[in-house]
Amino acid sequence: MYPGAAPVALLCASVFGATYVALTGVLIAWAATLQPATPAAATATLFIVLTLGQAIGATLIGVLTDATNPLVAFTAAAVVAATSTIPALHRPGGPPAPASAIHPPNEHNEAKQMNQPSSIRQR
Repeated sequence: MYPGAAPVALLCASVFGATYVALTGVLIAWAATLQPATPAAATATLFIVLTLGQAIGATLIGVLTDATNPLVAFTAAAVVAATSTIPALHRPGGPPAPASAIHPPNEHNEAKQMNQPSSIRQR
């Protein structure tokens, strides 16, 4: 390791870790919104796919780095990551509706919610 690289590596690892934790929280909320009837199954599926993607992606980066060099490998990874956003940008009918629009509150849900402590009530 180069002199002075340890603080930079620590900073990068900290930023990555914080971002990973924040984005997995967003993904859990998204999974629950997409499948409000089965949020646990949706979250489990999401994390299985995420884990597979990490394992496959890391393996492919290693193989590509060995076959070429790190610049080519990580440029290819950046292109794949950027390309993966295209379907979301061109979704017919726009982004998915939130669960509240799909399942509007009814009297039963509102009465049930009113019996919960204010810290738990949905806003």
